[in-house]
Amino acid sequence: MVRKRKKKLPQDPEEKLKKQDQMNKANAAVLIRHSFESVVSSGVALSLIEILETVKHWPSIINGNDPSAFVPQFNATKVSAEEITEHSDIITRVSFSYSDKRYDFVSRIDDVSSTEQTHGNIVLHENGEWVINMDIVKKQGQDNFNFRDLKAFRQGPWMEEILSIAFEIESHEI
Repeated sequence: MVRKRKKKLPQDPEEKLKKQDQMNKANAAVLIRHSFESVVSSGVALSLIEILETVKHWPSIINGNDPSAFVPQFNATKVSAEEITEHSDIITRVSFSYSDKRYDFVSRIDDVSSTEQTHGNIVLHENGEWVINMDIVKKQGQDNFNFRDLKAFRQGPWMEEILSIAFEIESHEI
């Protein structure tokens, strides 16, 4: 007895797109989780917060009465810094060269002190290309910000340099 094969009906194009979309979403979720874990476990998130705590003072020193008093806490050269207020946010832009690369560090901190939490955002560019965009939060009574969420991330050698900068800052404070 010969078995007859059932003919496979062509898949509905709309159904096929739905399945592809579900697979893409699942893959994206895995990638986001991996990136989040990488930023936390590598120490990059904490290092960027440490850098923020250091460079947030640079605009007032560099653009103050005695810019010659400015001494960076790490091996930064070609430093420029500005601070602007936009609505209730304080935006700090600091550019510097480190290890033959140009970094642009931008933080946006919500200056509404009436809430229980202060929210912020850190964006870092290396040689003009973004490498990370992350949200931070500080609860009332805390001294430092904590990592909250990852918005964009591009893994690369810049991560080691950020860790080195944070180490230099910590060594300078001793």
